[in-house]
Amino acid sequence: MSAQLTFWGQERTWVRGWLSDEEILVVSTTGEADRPRCFAHAVPVDGGPARRLPYGWVANLALGPQGGVLLQSTDMSEPAWRKRYRGGTAA
Repeated sequence: MSAQLTFWGQERTWVRGWLSDEEILVVSTTGEADRPRCFAHAVPVDGGPARRLPYGWVANLALGPQGGVLLQSTDMSEPAWRKRYRGGTAA
């Protein structure tokens, strides 16, 4: 059975796994004005409020068995795309 736990209205929201039996790991831009600002959140399966995790901007992360955390940076795009270069035709 599946159930919607949140509605953040963000195109850039991804489920990344489980933190525990009670929380789902989600990466999202919810509440942020800039597109690259993705943060990790813990979403309770009982429908309670989500909490932002203290890892800063992330695109993905993996949790180790003894509390270690592996983070992937959010800025993995091409520099021309980031700087909005469009072949010399952009305003």
